[in-house]
Amino acid sequence: MEYQHTLLDFLPAAWTVAKILKGSSKRLVTHIPIQRAMLQYLGISEANMLELPFPKHGQAFLLCTAPHKILQIWRTGRGDGGELPTKHYRRGGFADFWHRLLNYQVGHELSDAIAKNAGWMEDALEGNQQITFLQRCVVRRRLANEQEALALTSRALIASNRSEGLMSLCAGRLTWLEQVSQVRKSALIMGAHGGAIANILFARPGTGVIEIVGSPKAAKIIDAKG
Repeated sequence: MEYQHTLLDFLPAAWTVAKILKGSSKRLVTHIPIQRAMLQYLGISEANMLELPFPKHGQAFLLCTAPHKILQIWRTGRGDGGELPTKHYRRGGFADFWHRLLNYQVGHELSDAIAKNAGWMEDALEGNQQITFLQRCVVRRRLANEQEALALTSRALIASNRSEGLMSLCAGRLTWLEQVSQVRKSALIMGAHGGAIANILFARPGTGVIEIVGSPKAAKIIDAKG
């Protein structure tokens, strides 16, 4: 869960203050190593990071500031001037996810910044036509017909005489930087709803997305069985 929530809930918000951090004494709070690694590829110095590891289960930490110092909490609302949602997340309810509307406004900027700092040759990516199928490759929440979906995709490309190459990836077996690289090469990204598909944050403008989701009937069966 660390990877997908870093992409969906941390990185886009961190990008909004990147320019403020550079050359200043301000620091951004991080919680896990991958957040620090990604921030460095966005050009943010370690001197501008303060890592506070998540406490163990049942514990908590209190973050305080010295006198005359300021601690700013980043939180966004709906953009209409209304009050921020306060309802706690629960199964069947909703959460304060308005901030995720930011993700696809700045995703391409994040992708380009990472590519620049990784030293990737942009001209090598131009015109690259890859269809990327993101597989689960795990036992938990396994898709019973994932291989059938992959084979169907292959047959459809062949039947329609498409020139794109089909790349099947187990995202969880790649480094985060490898995942960014493959997503940037993609003309179309396919995958099941879940952590791997969060990589579309790094997709280049114009990339197509096909997300595989369970049917309402299947969801009811899963809920009934707990």
